[in-house]
Amino acid sequence: MLDVGIAGIATYIPAGRITSAEIAKRSGIPEAVIREKFGIHQKTKANDREMPSTMALAAARSCLKSAGIAGAELDAVIYFGSEYKDHYVWALSTWLIEQIGARRAFGFDMYATCTGLIVALQMARDMQRGNPALNNVLLVGASRESDLLDYTDPLSRFIFNFADGAGAVLLRRDYARNRILDIDFKFDGRFSRCVQVPTIGTEAFGKVEQFSSAGKPAFRVSQPEKMKAELDPVSVTNFAEVITNVVRKSGYTPADLALIALLHAKRSYTLSVLRECGISEDKILYAWDYGHIQTLDTILALQRAVSCGKVSDGDFVVLASAGAGYSWGAAAIAWG
Repeated sequence: MLDVGIAGIATYIPAGRITSAEIAKRSGIPEAVIREKFGIHQKTKANDREMPSTMALAAARSCLKSAGIAGAELDAVIYFGSEYKDHYVWALSTWLIEQIGARRAFGFDMYATCTGLIVALQMARDMQRGNPALNNVLLVGASRESDLLDYTDPLSRFIFNFADGAGAVLLRRDYARNRILDIDFKFDGRFSRCVQVPTIGTEAFGKVEQFSSAGKPAFRVSQPEKMKAELDPVSVTNFAEVITNVVRKSGYTPADLALIALLHAKRSYTLSVLRECGISEDKILYAWDYGHIQTLDTILALQRAVSCGKVSDGDFVVLASAGAGYSWGAAAIAWG
């Protein structure tokens, strides 16, 4: 099969932070629990000028610079980030096309919650393999979902780690570096209505009964009993399954990994996934000081690992994430 490789990666991380002490004060949960169990020492927070669009644009421009190309050389731009954007019913991808001067490119927005990057990699790679005109495809995502948190709501606790930022990946057709080797997914629609913002959308149009205590839309776990009874027993196993599958299909073993770039989750969950896969803890970079930036966690982990020398030419890398809905995905990369 034709190689598709990563020609550039970049992130945009806001300077603002919310500390574990602040989260503890707002939620009433002891700070030690926030730090050790939730895995948050601090997390990123965008300011009033840092919209999903502006953060995505900054990441896109940095990615193009890292790849050494101009926007005019792009053939497609895909936005894969949060649905919570500057405006409702709005295509961020076409705005990006204009801002970076990608005049010959087509674009669209897609959404797969926190597995969005992995789905976008699969989609773009398959498109490039099938269409020789798609030489350079830019994937861009952003999130400000921390705006949707109600720290006083116990039904939102498992997403208290939501943070802000953006990331971008440039995929190049017939490119022998940083090759995408294989991708694996698992989806379970039984949990499609378990996590949502219940006050936004056609079902809630014109209603305010379920607004948060602060009088604004907020994420909630709408079916906590179902998640505990049915999702908890399978989540770690499903996540480990896609990771193990993509490693095996790529012709490697867990011992060959230089890095597994995971989404940020509770420390206990992360360690359970690693144990199930037979992967040692030194193969991750846990995001104590960043939090969970939706599907961008894996890009941030990969970029940090390359910057600090944890990943170099010849290394085997896996990006893996899980998302509400519910989905698990992993992508294997031969770096360098």
